[in-house]
Amino acid sequence: MGLGLWLSLIAALALLAGLLLVAWGVERWLSTLLGPVFSLLLAGGLLLLLAGALGLWVRSLIRG
Repeated sequence: MGLGLWLSLIAALALLAGLLLVAWGVERWLSTLLGPVFSLLLAGGLLLLLAGALGLWVRSLIRG
């Protein structure tokens, strides 16, 4: 059971790192089109929306 928890933690950290790298790539791409400030605001807003949707999804799974 302990090994499964550790592997779940590693998988969650790898997922987080992957999402952050994708967000960074999108931000870098947007910065060439829109400028650095607006691209950071847009990428940050998208990450917040994704986190909120993920939180609602997990809440619905927990409540059954």
